[in-house]
Amino acid sequence: MSSFTGREKSESVQTYRAGRYFTSNASNALLGSIGGGILLLAIAGMVIWESPDRRGMAFAGLMFLVVTGTMLAFFPGNIAAAFPYAVEIFPGKSLKLSAPLRRIEIPVEDIRDVRHSLLRQGYVVRLKHRHGLLRSFVIHSFFGPTGPLLARAIQKELEDNREKTE
Repeated sequence: MSSFTGREKSESVQTYRAGRYFTSNASNALLGSIGGGILLLAIAGMVIWESPDRRGMAFAGLMFLVVTGTMLAFFPGNIAAAFPYAVEIFPGKSLKLSAPLRRIEIPVEDIRDVRHSLLRQGYVVRLKHRHGLLRSFVIHSFFGPTGPLLARAIQKELEDNREKTE
């Protein structure tokens, strides 16, 4: 079930959480990718063990680079937060995205716009500046009924921020 639990931490903080389906899907996808990375590293180790020639070493090295690059993109690169399962809005200050094993804070000034996706995946929130490799994040249509409410709340924060700067 989706739940809007605003004002959890203080009077002004609004927290939007995805439903259990989306939250478990996001968490399980990350765990599956970590498991797949471990499997690829095990295969690379077997290739080196069975054929320690130049081709085997090149293949294993390529697999190691792919797994390492993917893990670096997910965690230090912040790609894990591209589909957050919870967003906290600190009015006039920032958004905190919660994703599996990752929490990212994005200042309101760094948000460019909120658009409904043409591919019907939900709402895309584009950023003015990259946060690691993250240039945008998606409020997916499977986020639940609070997804459109979250998109409207972010849009309102943008409008309020523009009024303050003018």
